[in-house]
Amino acid sequence: MRRNIALLLIVLGIGCGIYAYTNSHEDKAVLKLGGFELSAVDKEASQKTTILYVLAGLSVLAGAAFLVRK
Repeated sequence: MRRNIALLLIVLGIGCGIYAYTNSHEDKAVLKLGGFELSAVDKEASQKTTILYVLAGLSVLAGAAFLVRK
């Protein structure tokens, strides 16, 4: 039972990390006009991406800890 939970946590962590990575490109915009470059960052989306990365890391670590423990 513990092993199933550990594997589920690891898979959810990896999935959450992939989701955060794909969404991290959507919170930034760059506009190039001649020699000028304008950029904008959506802070709320950036904060959500950071939270998803932290959640992914914690899930993978918790899953690994369940696998290592006997």
